[in-house]
Amino acid sequence: NLWRELWENAKPVPAVNQAPLYDEDLAV
Repeated sequence: NLWRELWENAKPVPAVNQAPLYDEDLAV
């Protein structure tokens, strides 16, 4: 899953900044 890879790669980055954007896509 592309989003899965991006999410895993984004984890080291401040999740607070990434969560809102990825969370909506993963929640769908």
